[in-house]
Amino acid sequence: MTTINQFCRLFFSAICVFGILTLSGCSGGSQAVSTETDEIEQYLEDHPELKEPKPEVDNSVLTGE
Repeated sequence: MTTINQFCRLFFSAICVFGILTLSGCSGGSQAVSTETDEIEQYLEDHPELKEPKPEVDNSVLTGE
């Protein structure tokens, strides 16, 4: 009986420690960095197929109409 109680305490403690570490790890996330417009323009120049929407794409999904 004592072994089961020790196991339960150890398991509960491990869950608590894991939860605290998970929450503290998520709170210190990196700041968002904006991308320079020049980088976006350069990417689109390198990938011209992405400049215009494809004809098979339903634009109402994008506009909400």
